Amino acid sequence: RRVHGVLYQVTHEMGDLDPSLSFTVACSHRMVHFNPCNTTIGIVSCGGLCLGLNDVIRALVYQCLDNYGCQKLLGFQYGFYGLTPKGSESIIQLSHSSVDKAHHSGGTILGTSRGPQDPHVMADTLVRLGVNILFCIGGDGTQRGAYSIHKVCRERGLDISVVGIPKTIDNDIAYIERTFGFDTAVAEAVRALEAAYCEASSHLYGIGLVKLMGRHSGFITAQATLASAQCVHICLIPEKDIPLDTIFKLIEKRFSSRMYCVIAVAEGFGQNLLLNTGKDASGNAKLGDIGIFLRDEITKWLKTQTGKYPETTLKYIDPSYTIRSCPATSNDAGFCTQIANHAVHEAFFGSSGCIIGYWADNFTCVPTPLVTSTRKEVDVTGKLWMAVREMTVSTRRGRVGLDASVPELESDATTPVVPHTIRRLSTKIQDLQMEVQSQGSSNAHKDQQITQMQDYISSLERRLTNNNSRLPVVGPKPNAVSGNPGHHGDTDEHLLETLENKYALQKKRLTRPLRVGTA
Repeated sequence: RRVHGVLYQVTHEMGDLDPSLSFTVACSHRMVHFNPCNTTIGIVSCGGLCLGLNDVIRALVYQCLDNYGCQKLLGFQYGFYGLTPKGSESIIQLSHSSVDKAHHSGGTILGTSRGPQDPHVMADTLVRLGVNILFCIGGDGTQRGAYSIHKVCRERGLDISVVGIPKTIDNDIAYIERTFGFDTAVAEAVRALEAAYCEASSHLYGIGLVKLMGRHSGFITAQATLASAQCVHICLIPEKDIPLDTIFKLIEKRFSSRMYCVIAVAEGFGQNLLLNTGKDASGNAKLGDIGIFLRDEITKWLKTQTGKYPETTLKYIDPSYTIRSCPATSNDAGFCTQIANHAVHEAFFGSSGCIIGYWADNFTCVPTPLVTSTRKEVDVTGKLWMAVREMTVSTRRGRVGLDASVPELESDATTPVVPHTIRRLSTKIQDLQMEVQSQGSSNAHKDQQITQMQDYISSLERRLTNNNSRLPVVGPKPNAVSGNPGHHGDTDEHLLETLENKYALQKKRLTRPLRVGTA
């Protein structure tokens, strides 16, 4: 189809996929599958609100009308409900005048809703209205629904293209580096954090608690923590659950040096501390309100610490829905226009069952099943989280480079170790060995390094078994992963804390990155 693509090295954590996998670059084409003059376009937006939705809708309309010369554009209102016989009664005709100033306001001019509809019924509606191209703007649930429509159209032999445009304010869609709205969400989140900082720093032992969006991924919270210029002292994300007692220790540590503290928490953090509240219309788990929970628990704890902190105050801020309703920033608005333009190019070319993504400074055409197969999460051994850790409080001595999620342990204490973690690392090392060999970069030095890592993990497994799944906290700070397994300090708790980080560093040394180029 095309001879150029974007190479992407798929990690084994996301599945046993070929490391040479390439994404097709989305672009304009000399030849098109649909005749624009006889093509009817449909646009639908589903799921929760996201910054930039109206910018995407507006850009789709302008691209189809001005650059492709389409004559008929239909807006399906209130999500997939608009593709049902009853919902299709409220279809609106989209034109320049109907979207001219839409980008100045938040929300979506088409309305939205959650929950699936019968794909056969939706396909019937498309046939009845003569729709040739359907653009579906939404998150992973919406894209699964769009792909079900695509499959029904293929089963029936219908000449209908279904193209997805990813919408997630959390930036958690897999195999896509950036989604629209994320930049604006971070900017608005920083404003809330700065307000919390102002409140907390103006009081003796003041605490500012801000709950930000992030159901399963803490990208907004982590990025806003960095962008807030050290206004945040404790950052809590779903990928790094920690006990409630540790949060209290982090606050104590902060109060030992400064008399105020700002906490940023993602909405998906600490759900193990809350009751299960069922599922919503889209099938997603309803989250308990971690913000209210932490506010109440920290307040109770402060009352027990009146001897140390005689005057305390806690201010709680939840800007979630305020952030979602904002218009997009100029940076996001430009990105919305580009992704919409590329979606139109691909749709007229005949692409279907795909999503327009963004990777390595290129807009890409990614198969929908691949995107919906997993979720992107913050890598707690990666650069983003390392930068957050360097800016926030740790219960250990010092601050830079230490994990703020691990409590300080006494020298005679013991701590449970999850055997699954060590077994998973052992599997990772085996995968790494296969990856090095498959890339043709294996040599005696690298083989020796991998062997040392395997011996090291085996040693931990034996000691774990001998100590009934508990390792004593004794000895000095251990060596690196490739260090001598027989060293007495290898049983130190510090070893387990840095195990994942050391593995990640070894992997970077032993593997070579793939380049963007010819597929």
